[in-house]
Amino acid sequence: MIFGLALFAVFFVPAVVSAQTAFGPYFGGGSVSGYSGDALMSKSLDLANDLGAGAIRIYIGPKADIDYKDGTCIQNSRLANLAARSDFRQFLSDPQSSTVLITAYDWTSFGDCNTKNYLNPDFYTAENTAKIEKDYADFANYLKQFSSKKLLWIAGRHRSAII
Repeated sequence: MIFGLALFAVFFVPAVVSAQTAFGPYFGGGSVSGYSGDALMSKSLDLANDLGAGAIRIYIGPKADIDYKDGTCIQNSRLANLAARSDFRQFLSDPQSSTVLITAYDWTSFGDCNTKNYLNPDFYTAENTAKIEKDYADFANYLKQFSSKKLLWIAGRHRSAII
């Protein structure tokens, strides 16, 4: 497999218009021989840049350190806090990428990395819904600073937005 990939998924979508609109890697996590943790995330971004891709896709949520770093579930955080972390900020601020597609899961719905509360209709109380809305609103406000980018996000089972 490419770079001796184990669970690392890379999808290439042909460019319709030009290399600037080509989709590069979707960094889905896993391991690559010789790379781990932040180095693995940087290598993914390097690959996108080497391909001349103008768009990348990332996942932000409680399982990010499990998927990307062979770490543990991130407890009691928020989407904006994780997006501000240097390893994720590098994807959002990369000058070559004009588009970043983000799959995001909030901590209220999926905070223990196992219980899929978002699938349970009884979970959506007024209190939980307010927490979810606040997390995504704060996330959207954080993403506003990347005004030169087209940021698209798929909110893990809730709402989707284009910023």
